[in-house]
Amino acid sequence: EACSTPARSSTTRRRSPLPVRAPSSTPCSRLPPAFSPQRAWGTGVAAIGVMAAYILHALAPPEACFVALWVTTLVQAIGQAIGALMGLLTTLKGLPMAYNRDLQEDKSALLPAVRRTVECLQVSATAIADLQFDVERCAAQAETGYLNATDLADLLVASGVSFRDAHEQVGHAVSRAIELGCELQDLPDAERERLLPQLDSDLHDALAAKAVIARRDVIGGTAPNRVRSEANDWLERLAQRKHERNTP
Repeated sequence: EACSTPARSSTTRRRSPLPVRAPSSTPCSRLPPAFSPQRAWGTGVAAIGVMAAYILHALAPPEACFVALWVTTLVQAIGQAIGALMGLLTTLKGLPMAYNRDLQEDKSALLPAVRRTVECLQVSATAIADLQFDVERCAAQAETGYLNATDLADLLVASGVSFRDAHEQVGHAVSRAIELGCELQDLPDAERERLLPQLDSDLHDALAAKAVIARRDVIGGTAPNRVRSEANDWLERLAQRKHERNTP
């Protein structure tokens, strides 16, 4: 793990927050597209536009500059944080054994990355506090785009097909679905039997978004019970941290 050596001592070490800062910023970049006019998965963006305008010192109506400012803020911040991490890791890779003096140079990368990460989290916190998801639109969009192609391959593998052959069959199925203008789960029976002869059951239920999500029932997976457990775990951690801060 990356270490940092203060200038006053070549033997004192502490863990650098860069390996944490960079990955923590990345999920923030997935929020702005959800509120773009093309997707409109949620509403309640005026406050976000104000926050983004404030951070970028821009003078424009929040409604007009919301997406552009938010994306600019987050992408710049995330790029700088990840770039700083890559620079530090490259420095670490080139260090001679038992020589850590070069790690004094990590401050020029660390401090801006910390500041930018805080800005990312401020904008994202405002977004989460103010947003309202259009559940029906989100559910409808989740059924499109051939996002369940991997699950179709998994179904083929479960039926005894090697993954190499399953990958090829799914590719042909996706191409045919695009030609027909339908999703994989909506392929006509004749096409399904021709392209996927190993599967006898109806694909509509097996490849539905809810089934795909529930199938990832592992630690860190998307199954509702796993997500609920993870959310409860973090709520407990945050409550404990808050209690520790308020305790004299």
